[in-house]
Amino acid sequence: MRRMLATTALAALLLSSLTACSKEGENGKEPSGTITPTGSAGQNNPDDPETSFDYVILGGYFVRDDANFTIYISDNGWHVNGALFQKGSSSPLILTGPLTYTEGLDLTYSKDGEELTFTFAKNSMEIKVNKGTAYTAFAGTYTRTEQTPAESPSVSPKSGSTLELIGRIAATHYMAKAEGIPECTVDISTGAYDNAYMTKFILAYADLFLAAEAQPVPEASAEYLCYAFPEAEFNNLLLTATAGTFGADSFDPADSGIVCKNSIYYIPCRGNYAGGLATSYTNADPDVISGHLLLEAVISKKDGTRYDIEMTLSTSENAEIGTSGIQMDSVTYRILG
Repeated sequence: MRRMLATTALAALLLSSLTACSKEGENGKEPSGTITPTGSAGQNNPDDPETSFDYVILGGYFVRDDANFTIYISDNGWHVNGALFQKGSSSPLILTGPLTYTEGLDLTYSKDGEELTFTFAKNSMEIKVNKGTAYTAFAGTYTRTEQTPAESPSVSPKSGSTLELIGRIAATHYMAKAEGIPECTVDISTGAYDNAYMTKFILAYADLFLAAEAQPVPEASAEYLCYAFPEAEFNNLLLTATAGTFGADSFDPADSGIVCKNSIYYIPCRGNYAGGLATSYTNADPDVISGHLLLEAVISKKDGTRYDIEMTLSTSENAEIGTSGIQMDSVTYRILG
């Protein structure tokens, strides 16, 4: 992710500075000491209007009351991830896919007869719908937040936060369901979950994220350290991981190596995996979970295999899902590098 962020900053600066120079050249004039003030890349002599300049940053994180967008550049070019929360609908309107640099300060999305233009300004971005009607609701102006890809370092979600929980769940579903696939989407909200899959999920989750807190529990396992999962927290994990369809009351630990005693689930940590999370588009513990999140997981296997995975999470509110009230609708995965 750090490589992606560095690429983002560089590309944005080059595109916007070239744009500014070309506009001066069109008039046949030498560039003046002032380029139209625009964005957050930094200034030279900001107190002198004859020599001050800065740049529009193409890309970043943009919001309005009902929607949010992340625009970023990776090794594969510009990309958009966006979500709009419509009244009367339980699912957000999602826009995701590649963007094309057009000219000036514009990027364009074009697919299946739909075309949108993203135009960047100092502290905002405007979306215009040129063709089609599927994304009409996205038209309008969005405010740039302070946490842009060009400025924000990667951070790990806060321990015990909802952001950490859903990020861990997303990474575990990849290892349990889609390991090794370069790019795919897992629809969590419509998935079918049985005891066999959830056993595989829980054991992978423990290896990935709980091994550092595991302790010897001889009555549960003579071979592995175990993580002690209180029943309420265990139930919350299962419900959040399955969009509320599979809880602790449905789980049978028989023949799994998992032992339940006095409302504590002892999960053996077998050391097959190790995992970590990072995010550059939200803080470590946001008060409100965005309906569209971009996270990165780094997963190492015992055999030396490593996956750097970009995860795009679509979520919605559901007060009946565990204690977080967050329903994970789907996750799109892409292996980086």
